[in-house]
Amino acid sequence: MRPAVVRKVFCPLLACLLFLSVCRPSLAQVSLEPHPFYILFHQAVNPLLIDVRTPREFRRNRIPGAILAENSRVLFALTDTLDRTHPLFIYCEDDDRSITACSNLTEKNFVNIYFLSTGILGWQKEGLPVDHKRGKTQQK
Repeated sequence: MRPAVVRKVFCPLLACLLFLSVCRPSLAQVSLEPHPFYILFHQAVNPLLIDVRTPREFRRNRIPGAILAENSRVLFALTDTLDRTHPLFIYCEDDDRSITACSNLTEKNFVNIYFLSTGILGWQKEGLPVDHKRGKTQQK
């Protein structure tokens, strides 16, 4: 990514997130467009990238490094031992299932939840990396 693009996208995003963390400490989930999502994910310490689509959708394509959580039982199994401040990055096909997953995690008192507002469809449209290898639904 070019430095000008990073400055154009990252600096306003960072300023906004800092402002929100000071003014609204109860903010638990943040909706992000693909490039800010990509940048924050790669800058976070030990983030967890969670795909909340179906196993069939996950096998077809996924963001590299994603773990499948096709339902709330699996989602809670993945996150139940994590510190509630652990950075969680959530996505689905567009954004419907992400919003539901984020709400479920917020109810479990997680406070660093980021979801991809455009889903993997918007991610692909922006030309960001996608893994198309047919893989197993259970990664890691």
